[in-house]
Amino acid sequence: MKTPAGNAVRRPDGPIHIGGARILLVDDDPAICRLVTRMLAAAGHHCKSAADARAAEALMAQTAFDLILCDITLPGDSGLDLLDRIKADDPDMAIVMLTGLDSLQTAQLAFTLGADGYLLKPFDKNELLIQVAGALQRRALTTENRLYREQLESLVAQRTAQLQAANARLTENEAALKAKAVELQDINTALEVLLKRSEAVKIELEQHLSANTRKVVQPYLRKIAALGLTRQQQAYMDLVQDALSRMVSPLIRHLDGLQVPLTPAEMEVAHLIRQGRRTKEIAELLHLSVNTIVTHRYRIRKKLGLLRKKTNLHVALQGLEKQ
Repeated sequence: MKTPAGNAVRRPDGPIHIGGARILLVDDDPAICRLVTRMLAAAGHHCKSAADARAAEALMAQTAFDLILCDITLPGDSGLDLLDRIKADDPDMAIVMLTGLDSLQTAQLAFTLGADGYLLKPFDKNELLIQVAGALQRRALTTENRLYREQLESLVAQRTAQLQAANARLTENEAALKAKAVELQDINTALEVLLKRSEAVKIELEQHLSANTRKVVQPYLRKIAALGLTRQQQAYMDLVQDALSRMVSPLIRHLDGLQVPLTPAEMEVAHLIRQGRRTKEIAELLHLSVNTIVTHRYRIRKKLGLLRKKTNLHVALQGLEKQ
């Protein structure tokens, strides 16, 4: 609220003082002012007085009051006019109206404008202090409720902001996860393409190796064989030709793909068995003992899952090569 001079009304910065309250008395009767001031001082309150609305507003611009005692009949603006302006600026201000006229209509108007009490003159000390205590108590409760609402609204706003921020983070994380999923899907697709290309290149290399072996290497081997070899030399020649065949044979892939792969020695023994060579013959070709070859045969059968089965090892190895 602005005073006629443009000064803002001062409000209490701290809690409402029910005992030792700061009270403004607005009345143009000096005798009433002196009497009420003594009564309030005796009860521990601090009282200042003003003779009209303009003077009251000037004091209110300088001092924060807890309660206003205002006569309805004043020179210039009436007490009801002052009541209306004060309540428009500070609805929580405690105001008790004083009057010497017992008018129901005036009392109703005062309460309609926001008065917290209504006291008929002449009044005694107890009536005055009861009205003052009641108005101060109501103002204290009203102010406390308002502060509580403001704190609650602030807390709700703070929690709402936190929830909104959390939801925003979740939305961002969800978007990031979706983008990552798309990225992983693209990577998987690229890997599948690379695997297919790798397999195609592998097949192409195998075919190229097989063709070169048949067209380049094997003709020379046949020429060497035609020179007339000893039995031992012929055996070694057969081993060389078999080794070349194994390089392009599906059997290599099957044996290498076992859960427990064959050792190089077992791999060599397995290829000789596939050719139909006997244990003694294999031992002579590899310069190993017969017992060593028997041990290799046992381990090969175990790794192929043929133990306790009547399947012939030679037949099983030939079957792997045909797959």
